[in-house]
Amino acid sequence: MSVRQASSRTGSTTGSLMPAHMRPLALSILVIMAVEAIIAAGLAPLLASLPAYQCALLNALILGITATPLLWVMMGKALAAATTGEAAHEASRHSHAARLSAEHDRAVAVDRLKRTLDQSVGALAQMIDKRDPYTAGHQARVAQISETIARNLGLSDDEVENIRLGALMHDIGKIAVPSEILTKPGKLIEQEMALVRTHPEMGGEIVAHIDFDPMIIHIVTQHHERLDGSGYPNRLKGDEIAFEAKIVAVADVLEAITSHRPYRPALGLDKAIDELRRQRGITLDATVVDACLAMLETAAPVTGMVDIVPLTAISAAASA
Repeated sequence: MSVRQASSRTGSTTGSLMPAHMRPLALSILVIMAVEAIIAAGLAPLLASLPAYQCALLNALILGITATPLLWVMMGKALAAATTGEAAHEASRHSHAARLSAEHDRAVAVDRLKRTLDQSVGALAQMIDKRDPYTAGHQARVAQISETIARNLGLSDDEVENIRLGALMHDIGKIAVPSEILTKPGKLIEQEMALVRTHPEMGGEIVAHIDFDPMIIHIVTQHHERLDGSGYPNRLKGDEIAFEAKIVAVADVLEAITSHRPYRPALGLDKAIDELRRQRGITLDATVVDACLAMLETAAPVTGMVDIVPLTAISAAASA
């Protein structure tokens, strides 16, 4: 180890052992001792000729004259630095408190906006329920199923929220379809079906006027598209369809088959499972269908949904 390194290490260790507020005092003492030594050397002949008590008094006088101004300057700087540090600390504390308060206010505002958004979307969904009482609650149930599937697939919270909101409004375009067609007890003729098939595009136009995430618009417009291009309104295929829309499509099929309709009673969970398996990988995304079937094996019944019970319960009943 070189002398410079040893000196540097020793100095660093010494400095680290001495508290910061003591360093100005130590420096002052060293300076005073040096100045006193210089003065005493110059007055050596005089000091040697004086009696001991006078020599001691003169040394004390020299020490006082030397020490007073130096201590005043050095400790004054230390005090000023300490005062500045305290002021800076106080300002930092107030700044931190102000920042915390601002963050709390922003969190409250965001929470309020989210509640307002949920209420607005809920109002839109209820508007459709009023026009089509036979399928009242359909959008809410599809949203619940879609959200569960999305979480089982490991999607992020933002993606799940987009799916939930999109599913809550996926049939909003039916506001443009005459209620007598929506509630018709018999089979629809081709012209009536063509009118019903306009609801995804109409819904997309409605939602597009609201500052939603673009994915919500894709869900509303694409939830009837199918992998093989047999869906509507744009006959999209495969990866042309948003994955989130594929999730809502599976949830929509499950809810529709297991719920009552004006033209038929609920077909039951067994029929829904058979249909999902039949369409798996052909018209409906295989990964989403598998996640949906896994959900049915473990999930609790969806509120208001006919015949939706865990598959384990069905299997147990069948083997009894």
